[in-house]
Amino acid sequence: MPLRFYQTEPHQALVKLEGNFDSDTAPEIRKSLIKIVKNKGSESLKIDFSEVPNLGTAGVAVLVEVLRAMTRKGGALELVGLNDNARQMIRLARLGEIFQT
Repeated sequence: MPLRFYQTEPHQALVKLEGNFDSDTAPEIRKSLIKIVKNKGSESLKIDFSEVPNLGTAGVAVLVEVLRAMTRKGGALELVGLNDNARQMIRLARLGEIFQT
């Protein structure tokens, strides 16, 4: 799955995902997102899902891990461009109130 990183402001970052975010792609995405959280010094991370047709449970697990990493460093994670599938997966995992969407 292609992942593009943009530094939008000095302490704000945007990651655009393309393709499915599921058990096949989650390990690669996890590695990239954790690296961004640890190395880029961003206080705010937005993940754009506008090009993600399917969010699976493995993808949700990665998002929880990234949220925890951002919270530990005093930052925030925001999910943007979510389609109905992604919103449903987040609701089913009972995480709707945890993620900024």
